[in-house]
Amino acid sequence: VAYGLASLYTLAAVVMCFSMYYYTKTRGERLNSKIIKADAALWRADCYLSLGVLLGLFLTYIAELYGSILIPRYADPIIALIIVVILLPVPIRLMKSSLSELLDAAVTEQQQALIKNTVLDALSDFPQINLNKINTLQAGRMLFLDIHYDLPEKFTREELHTVNEAVRNKL
Repeated sequence: VAYGLASLYTLAAVVMCFSMYYYTKTRGERLNSKIIKADAALWRADCYLSLGVLLGLFLTYIAELYGSILIPRYADPIIALIIVVILLPVPIRLMKSSLSELLDAAVTEQQQALIKNTVLDALSDFPQINLNKINTLQAGRMLFLDIHYDLPEKFTREELHTVNEAVRNKL
């Protein structure tokens, strides 16, 4: 077996996979795109797999040098188990995040608090209005808010429009 050529090819694959992982991870974070972030996770998995192949080639080379038949027999399964343990949390985390979006989950408590404080800040210009409740819904990259106010009895539609615009501008 040409270990040098195979190792060189595998090392090139590791470098390319890591480069693509870094690029897609950076772009995914910049664009806040879960699809691109998921693609980055796949490139990361490819990088680990290529590293596993490289380690397997190295161990096989060492085994051939010293005449051991046990190293190649156990090296591949052990390397595969290590890679599985490293990579298993990634699809679980992606699936959990995606399911919560598919089920139209509410935003986190921290995000809800930020939204509530922003709305209350906008309503500070309108002391006659009280905030009743805010419902939040995240669907993909879209965030939907349903804001309920307690309004005075003689509040016109135009005044409500002014309040809504002030809240929308603050958000």
